[in-house]
Amino acid sequence: MKLEDNNIPLYYQIENLIRGKIEKKEYSIGERIPSERELGELFKVSRMTVRKALENLVSEGILERKERKGTFVSRNNLKEFPSLIGVNEYIKAEGMTPNNKIINKELIKPNKRIIKNLNLNSDEKVILIERLILADDKPVGFEQSYISYAICPDLLEIDISQQSIYEMLRRNGHKPTKAKDETSAILADNKLSRLLKVDIKQPILKNIRTTFSKNRPIVYSFNYYGGENFVMTRVIS
Repeated sequence: MKLEDNNIPLYYQIENLIRGKIEKKEYSIGERIPSERELGELFKVSRMTVRKALENLVSEGILERKERKGTFVSRNNLKEFPSLIGVNEYIKAEGMTPNNKIINKELIKPNKRIIKNLNLNSDEKVILIERLILADDKPVGFEQSYISYAICPDLLEIDISQQSIYEMLRRNGHKPTKAKDETSAILADNKLSRLLKVDIKQPILKNIRTTFSKNRPIVYSFNYYGGENFVMTRVIS
């Protein structure tokens, strides 16, 4: 079986093909899938490439390894995990109308920090999305999100001004299930003051978030929230 010659890494193409076979029930729950060697021969790639694809699917809970037996379709892969919601979904839940103003969207080479937090290979690229978050047409947040191009290439092409990044990830088979947040108060600089319409050096909330699909990191983002009329309370699980 030949993989496509495009910007999507080979290991991720293999992931998608295996995920598709499971969804179509070509691989049944509890069934052993072909070995790394067999998959390498099938796709004409190295065992290392196959191993990374399988490790990612294991991290997401779609596959499970059994010592000395092989890799199997997880019996829990259809289990519902607690679902995270994005800020747009939160704004809707609060009875307000969300909107996004896309400031920048591009394919970039990530720095070492992003590579580490998204568990990428050094030659992989990411989609950077910078957007202003509006609630009832008032700016409440500014987000810089980094997503592996391989995970959701559609994000680069489609208009996401009215869509949730989390919802797009769900559609691509990567349901956000948990997150790690680092939150601190900072003073608004010139850029954040202009975007959020707050005074320079006014305290705002800075949140650095790594979002996971089970144990696999799928989004790394820097989020800045301001605005006296918007308070966001979130429970992360």
